[in-house]
Amino acid sequence: MSKHNTRFLQGLSLARQRRIPYAQARRCLATTAVGGIEPRPLLSLGIRREDKNHWERRVPLTPDHVEKLTKEVGARVYVQPSSKRVFPDQKYEQAGALVQEDLSPADVIIGVKEVPLDKLIEDKTYLFFSHTHKGQKYNMPLLKTILDKPLMRYCKNEKEWWMVFTDSVSDCLLWVTELHSWLKIVHFAAWSPQKVYACQVKPSDYLVHKDGKPYDREHYHAHPEEYASNFHEKIAPYATMLINGIFWNERYPRLITKAQAKQLALEDRLRLLSIADISCDINGSLEFMSHSSTINHPFYMYDPITESTHNSIEGRGVQIMSIDNLPTELPLEASEYFSNALTPYVTQLVKGNVNHPVLDRATITTEKGALADRHQKLYDAISKHGQGAKVFKNSRALVLGSGFVAAPLVDYLLRSKHHSVTIASNSLPEARTLAGGRKNATVAELSVTDKEQLRHLVGQHDVVVSFVPATLHPVVAEACLDARKNMVTASYISPALAALDARAQSSNITIMNEIGLDPGIDHMTAMKLFDHVRSKGGRIKSFVSWCGGLPAPEASDNPLGYKFSWSPKGVLLAGLNSARYKLDGKMVDIPGERLLKSAMDVNIYKGFALEGVPNRDSLKYLDFYGLGPVDGMDSMFRGTLRYKGYAELMAAFNDLGLLSTTTRSDLESGMPWANVMASLLGTSTNYRAAVASKLGLSESDAKVGRVMSTLQWLGMFSETAKAASSTTVLDAFCALLQKQLVYAPGERDMVAMHHIFGIEWADGSKEKRTSTLVAYGDPTGYSAMAKTVGLPAAIGTEMLLNGQITRKGVIAPTTKDIYEPILEKLEKEGVRFIEAISREA
Repeated sequence: MSKHNTRFLQGLSLARQRRIPYAQARRCLATTAVGGIEPRPLLSLGIRREDKNHWERRVPLTPDHVEKLTKEVGARVYVQPSSKRVFPDQKYEQAGALVQEDLSPADVIIGVKEVPLDKLIEDKTYLFFSHTHKGQKYNMPLLKTILDKPLMRYCKNEKEWWMVFTDSVSDCLLWVTELHSWLKIVHFAAWSPQKVYACQVKPSDYLVHKDGKPYDREHYHAHPEEYASNFHEKIAPYATMLINGIFWNERYPRLITKAQAKQLALEDRLRLLSIADISCDINGSLEFMSHSSTINHPFYMYDPITESTHNSIEGRGVQIMSIDNLPTELPLEASEYFSNALTPYVTQLVKGNVNHPVLDRATITTEKGALADRHQKLYDAISKHGQGAKVFKNSRALVLGSGFVAAPLVDYLLRSKHHSVTIASNSLPEARTLAGGRKNATVAELSVTDKEQLRHLVGQHDVVVSFVPATLHPVVAEACLDARKNMVTASYISPALAALDARAQSSNITIMNEIGLDPGIDHMTAMKLFDHVRSKGGRIKSFVSWCGGLPAPEASDNPLGYKFSWSPKGVLLAGLNSARYKLDGKMVDIPGERLLKSAMDVNIYKGFALEGVPNRDSLKYLDFYGLGPVDGMDSMFRGTLRYKGYAELMAAFNDLGLLSTTTRSDLESGMPWANVMASLLGTSTNYRAAVASKLGLSESDAKVGRVMSTLQWLGMFSETAKAASSTTVLDAFCALLQKQLVYAPGERDMVAMHHIFGIEWADGSKEKRTSTLVAYGDPTGYSAMAKTVGLPAAIGTEMLLNGQITRKGVIAPTTKDIYEPILEKLEKEGVRFIEAISREA
C-alpha cells in the first residue's frame, strides 16, 4: 500500500473515530508527525468542574484556546458541566468541546485546584495546581492516593503556575483589598489618603551570612542554612503593612519568627497593622501564619504576645489575610492569563509529547506509580502525613436516636459519598423524616432495650453514635464491646461507662464521650488554652466556665425567658443537682434543694441580662484538666446560663411541689390543673395566700406576684385544662412546659459559652483571658443547640472512621490530637470563639 493511501486511511479512520471532518483529521495527523516518523495519535483532554469550594470560578483553559485545540490541532476535549464557571458551558460547546459529566474517555484531565480523593479516575494523566512539592502535610493524603492508584502521571508546575497567578492579577488584587481594609482602620492626624509609601524588599535587604560574609544569591540558594534573617530588626519595626510572596521551605530561614514578633510587640516596636501573605505557607516564612483564611472570612488577627489567633477586629494583634485561592476573585482575568501561559504546554501534551522539558519538570508522579526523581524526598512526608487517604473505605455509621441534634451529624457524615448512615429509633416516623431526601441514609425501628436486635444492628456498622438517653449508653456500649465497634456519645462519662474502660482497651475500641457542646466544646476550648499556657511555662490559677442554651433575645417572650425543643425533664432535674466549686478562694457546697436559690448575675455582654447556677461538681475537673490540687487554684467553677428571673421562678415551683418525683396514681387519669394545684397548695380558693405561705413570704411580696402571674400564664389554675396522664407531678409539669414554652415559626435559639481564665506566668505577671461563643440558630435550618452538639460528634465520628483517633478505651476529647483538628473544623463550620486578654496588676 502506498504511503499516500496509508495516510488517507489513517485520516479516514481518525475522522470516524473522533467524529470530525476528514480535512480536520488530516491536519491533526500532520501536526503530530515528527520528522519522518509516523505520527502519534492525539491524546484527548478533559476539563474538570472545580469543586474545592463554592468560590472557585476559574478555568485552566478558556473557550478560545479550547477552540484552537479542537479545530487547529484536532484534539477531542471533554468539559464537565458547571453552573458557576466564569465561562458558560455553551461557550465550550461552540468551541467544539463535548460538555458531559463523564470524563473517563479523556486521556489527560486538567483542572485548576486539587481533585477530591474520591473523584480521581484510574489510568489518567492529571494536570492541576496544588501545594505538594514542598511536602505540605495537608495534601500528602492526595499524593499518597495518586501513588496508590494506577494513574499514568500527575503533573503540576508549582513554581511556574504560581507565578502566573500572582505576578499580575493577584498582586493587584492584594494591594486593592489590603489597602481598602487598612484605610478603614487607620486614623491619625498627620496621615493623608493621597500618599502611600511602598517599597520592594529584596533578599539582600534582610538576609545576612552568619559569619558576616556578604550576601551572595547563588551561595544562599545552595546553602540557605548559613544565613539568617534580620527582617525583624531592619524592616518590621518600620512597616505598617506587609505583602509577603517569597518562596520558602524548611531549608530557608524564616522572614520573621513567633519569638521575634513577640519580642517586638513586648518592646512596643511592632508597627505592623496588616499582613497579606500570598505565599500561604502555613507556619512558613511567617511562622505565626497558622492557617489559610477564606474568601468568606478573609481576615483573622494574630496576637504576638500570647501567640494566639482570634477573629475580633477590636482585639489586640496584627490582621492577617492568607487566602490561598485569592485570584478567583478576578476569575475572568486570572483564567485568561493562566490559559495563555498554559496552552502551549497542553498542546504538546495532547500531541503526545509528554517528555517536553516543561512538562517533565512539572511531573510529580510517573506512570509507574512512583515519585519523579527530583521529588523522591516527598516519600518521608507521605509516610508521616499521607494516612488520610484511608477515607476511601466505604464506612457505615449507626445513629441511635432521631432527635433534633441528629440532623447536623447525619448531614455532615453524608457529605462523603463513602459514608452511609442508618438511623435507628423507637419512632420510625421520626427516623423517616430525618432520613427523607438524604442519599445513603436508611432507617430501622429499634428499642435499645432489645439487646439482640441492638447487637445485630451494631455488628453491621463500623461506628455507633448514641443519641439515646444517657442511662442507656452502657447498654449500647456492651453491644459495641461484643462486636468490637467504636462508639460516640455527647454525654458525660458516667460511672457505668467509666467501668468499661479496661474492656474497651483490651477489645481495641474507642468509646468517645463528652463530644457535644457542654460537655464537649467546653472541654476542647479549655484544654487548648491550658496546654498552651503550660507549654509557655505558665500556670492556670482560676477557671470559670459558663454555658447555656437559650432562646435568642427577641424570642425570650415568656415569663421564664426559656423555651424547649425537646423534653424539659432533663433540664428541670438538672436544677435539683447538688454542686461543689471554689470561687474567689472560697470553697462552696450547695445541696440540690438550694441550687436554684444560689443563682448569680453573669456579665458577658452588656446586651444580655443573664444569670447562672453552679453545674454539679466543678472540683472533679481539676484532675480531668490536669490543673493540680484545689489549694493551688483561686477559682474552679462551671455554671449554667439562663436569663434573669428563671432561677427564682423555678426555685418557687420546686417549693410548691411542681418538681416532685413522688409517684401519684391519681394523676394517671389526667385531672384538671386546678385540682393538681389544690392538692399541692392544700386549698382550692385563695391560691395567692397559699403560694405565699409555701414560699414563706407575705402576699404583698413582689416575688409572690411574679410567681402567681407565671402560674396563671401557664394555665395552672384552669378548671378545664387537664394535666397530661402521668405518674408524677414533675412529668405532668414537663408535659405542660413542653406545650407552652415552644418556639414559634421563624424564631431562633441561641447558645452562649463564656470561659474566664486566670493565668500566672513564670515571671510572676498575671493575665486574664476570656473566650466567648455566641451562636444563633437558623429558623430555616439547624438550631444553634443542634449544630453545636451534632457537629462535634459528627467530626469525632468522621475521625474514628478515618483512623485519625488512635487512643483506645473510654475517653473524652481532652488531648491535642483530638481537640485540635475538631476545633479547626468547627471554625470552618462557623463555630468560632472571640478571645480577649487583659493584664492584671
